[in-house]
Amino acid sequence: MPDDQALRNIYGAHYYRSWGLDRDAEATRQMKKASFSRLLADVSRWLKPNVPILDIGCATGFFHEVAADAGFQPFGIDIARYAIDACEKRFGIGRFYCGQLEEAYFPLHPEGGFGAIFMSDYIEHVPVLCSTRHHTIEAPSP
Repeated sequence: MPDDQALRNIYGAHYYRSWGLDRDAEATRQMKKASFSRLLADVSRWLKPNVPILDIGCATGFFHEVAADAGFQPFGIDIARYAIDACEKRFGIGRFYCGQLEEAYFPLHPEGGFGAIFMSDYIEHVPVLCSTRHHTIEAPSP
């Protein structure tokens, strides 16, 4: 199983180029936003407005964009420094964490706890599924 540094090397800028971000970033953005809009529409009836939500495997922030537009307080985690840098450039510092879920801390939400946790396009990247499951179940909610 690859360690964190090996994973960071796998998910560098070259990984995101395969999405087409360097050729047609707007088409990629619209496709991702359409998918995430449908997802949020399906679950938003169970969420309070303005509730903090967490996107594990946030990539470059397309879910964050949709969630913020829908009235939520989105936060994100990703192992890729490239992804977190892209998110912080677009949305500011304090809502994103580069690393593993178990160590995550958000300066703009120090008390922790989320109304919902999303893991879109994520499970195939998890080296230890039981650990991730445990940490998401144990996360306190507002």
